Amino acid sequence: MTASSHVDDDVLADAHAGLLSEADAAQVEAHLAGCAECAAADQALTDLEDLLRDAGATPLPMPAAVADRLEATLQDESLARSRETGVASLVTARHRDHVRSGRLRPRHILAAAASVAVLAVGGIAAVSLVDRDGGTPVAEGPGTTRSATATPGPTTPGNYAFKPDAGRTDVSKAGFAAAVGGMVTAAPAGTGKDLRPNGSTGIAGNPNVCIARLLNNKDAGNVLDTVPGKFEGTAVILVLTAARGGSDLHVYAVAGCSGGQGRIVQDAPISTR
Repeated sequence: MTASSHVDDDVLADAHAGLLSEADAAQVEAHLAGCAECAAADQALTDLEDLLRDAGATPLPMPAAVADRLEATLQDESLARSRETGVASLVTARHRDHVRSGRLRPRHILAAAASVAVLAVGGIAAVSLVDRDGGTPVAEGPGTTRSATATPGPTTPGNYAFKPDAGRTDVSKAGFAAAVGGMVTAAPAGTGKDLRPNGSTGIAGNPNVCIARLLNNKDAGNVLDTVPGKFEGTAVILVLTAARGGSDLHVYAVAGCSGGQGRIVQDAPISTR
């Protein structure tokens, strides 16, 4: 393991589950002691497990196709990174049967369910994890999926989302409320956006935990939608929220959450046009 390499998220999950050999576990511990980035990822995994445990979260059934796709992605990433670290996760080290159960193992559920379960802790609920720009399947229940291009429900008062072109403008502190307010429109029920950037498969780099903590500290209410954007030249995630039990809207510009250490750089209540 070189100083520039990092421990794969699957390996960290295996370490938490006690699945690594003593030699591999010792190697991981030694790496964590000298790598702040991997230590932060390890702590994020610990915090996420604690949050899910406190919330009484249990493994949720997933469609077999979704489980297979996630497993394949994790295997590819783990194989690539194990060439650098010298430690292979059991996800890629052991033989897989062709018959799947349709359920992810607990450590994979931690990654796959973080966008829902963690936001639910503290009352921050994402309306739905739907990519408005594509046909990404979204799990509705055991063995079922629906497309993001499904016919939307009727628009109801107080239901809002970012416009399709939102986030393209580099907004500044001056006039922030007016600028982001112009990006919001009334929306049919069921719209929303996954907080994870495309290709995010693990705990490290997943902004959900980071954003959930920041908004929970602000008692931000319910998350209606998110969109990538820029604030004074800095890449941010714009988060649209609605007050619990009310219709007041608020937008937060969150920076740095892709690395797990985020901050709210600007926020403001908004009115829609």
